[in-house]
Amino acid sequence: DSGGRIAKPQNSSGSTLLPMFMVGMSGGGWSQYISSGNWGKLPFNYSGGPGYQNIGGCYDLSNSRFNAPWTGFYLFKFHNYIYGNSGTIGWYVHPMFYVNGSSNTRRAGGTLYRIRNYGLYASWGQDTDLCELIYLTAGDYVEAWWYAGGDMQSYDPYCSFNLFQ
Repeated sequence: DSGGRIAKPQNSSGSTLLPMFMVGMSGGGWSQYISSGNWGKLPFNYSGGPGYQNIGGCYDLSNSRFNAPWTGFYLFKFHNYIYGNSGTIGWYVHPMFYVNGSSNTRRAGGTLYRIRNYGLYASWGQDTDLCELIYLTAGDYVEAWWYAGGDMQSYDPYCSFNLFQ
């Protein structure tokens, strides 16, 4: 305001904590398999151990989604360590944030279509990161998805989904 004070919004329960989360996947190794030509929602459902947080309680582990407590900008990131086991050269992955079940909701210009790791050799592991600032209205939800341009799987202990404020 004009006095230089910063006000924090309140959610419906009256909390002024800024939401933040860091979650992972519960598998112990190579487990999240997706076949070529398919989309898959990443099951970020693990919050145990040091470093994992859910400040404000806005991340729901049961359905792997963040629920926006108020209207504003949110900075999301997810990291996935993947292995292309399609047996062919040229596999790739499209990591995406879905808002309210759609890849083009709340985005200027529509879908933010990304290609990562294009043209990799078969039987090759690779990191992929996605970071995006998304404007949400209270009640919107965000999930992490990926598209497989070749058979692939993720190494769950090296995967995470985060929100920074």
